[in-house]
Amino acid sequence: MGVIVQKLQQGKQAEGIQLLELLLSHPPDDPLVLSNLGLALSDAGRLERAEQCLRRAMELNPEDTNIPVALGVALSRMGQPDEAVEVLRAAVTQDQKNPWAHRNLGTMLVGTGQAKEAIPHFQAATQLWPNDQRAWLGLADACRLAGRTQESEDASAAAIQISPHNDLAEKARAGRNLLAQCGFERVRQVIPRLNAAHLTLRLAS
Repeated sequence: MGVIVQKLQQGKQAEGIQLLELLLSHPPDDPLVLSNLGLALSDAGRLERAEQCLRRAMELNPEDTNIPVALGVALSRMGQPDEAVEVLRAAVTQDQKNPWAHRNLGTMLVGTGQAKEAIPHFQAATQLWPNDQRAWLGLADACRLAGRTQESEDASAAAIQISPHNDLAEKARAGRNLLAQCGFERVRQVIPRLNAAHLTLRLAS
């Protein structure tokens, strides 16, 4: 199994899937093989088969909350956000200490317009796994959308600090720039109102 996982991590999806399918026949219902096959199929875009494998793995090993997390991701890719949220909520309820469940639920909540509700899940993910750059970036985005400017700035800084030169750090910088632009726009909108207020005071004096 270790060799197969290594192939999948190297991006050799087709080869890894083929080997997992062979393993699945001996025995046919191994939850570890099913869950890894489901993950690989999901990443390869074979989503219906991925869902089948992951649901069967959940039936065989209901205690492993990483399996419903993978199913939630697959459902999201299938364009079923509401069902994905439901599955991920159940995973978080079952295991409050699973950072991937919190992070993926937060991501889905932001995607469905529930940024404020996503914040505590991203916060939990960053507390459980402080070096998860994606969780910090998700927290920054959720806070920005919820109007919590300083928290968004702090989370972006944390994401950048973890690995300053990768794509996620660039996304964090872009979020900070957007935050600055929004702040400038708010100031620009306030200044005319202040000027009008001063004018009114002068006329009244």
